[in-house]
Parts: sequence; structure tokens; C-alpha cells
Amino acid sequence: MGTWELVDPPEGCAPISNRWVLTKKYDKNGNLQKYKARLVAKGYSQQPGMDYTDTFSPVMCLETIWTLLALAVAENWEIQQMDMKGAYLNGMIKEEIYM
Repeated sequence: MGTWELVDPPEGCAPISNRWVLTKKYDKNGNLQKYKARLVAKGYSQQPGMDYTDTFSPVMCLETIWTLLALAVAENWEIQQMDMKGAYLNGMIKEEIYM
């Protein structure tokens, strides 16, 4: 997929540790469908200001949701649902990450 390449980290750079997350996916009858594996970075080992500068959290306050729903009702807006589960899965980053 071209999402990474094997290189030596620059001098003075401490790579982020990582681990494999292995899961089994089952169908609705409980039969094993497939095996899945993901390599995930242990982001908690990063140091603020050194490994990253900003943090973002995709969380919305309940009051904000209620306000938007009230506005939608008052203005007769159409409401749609969207799944944000994979929002950061294919996100583009500018920084170089070493694991």
C-alpha cells in the first residue's frame, strides 16, 4: 500500500515502540471468517514537544449535539448519520514517524 518504508532513523531520534494486534473475525453464526493483524504504535511513549506538538480529540460534547439537533428541528434541516470509526486510519500527516 506504500504507507511505510524501511529506513534507519536519523541520529538522535528515538523510534516509537509498537506491537501487533491480532484478532479473529467471526460471521453471524460464530464461524471463524478470517484473521486480522494490525501494527500499532505505542503513542503513549511519546514526549510532548519532542515527538509531537499538537493533540486532537474527535470528541463532541453532548450539549453540542443537542444544540445541533434542536437547530435541525427548528430550521427543518435533514439529519444524516456518519461512521467516524476509521477517520484517522487513512489520514495524511506531514511529520515523519519512526517506529
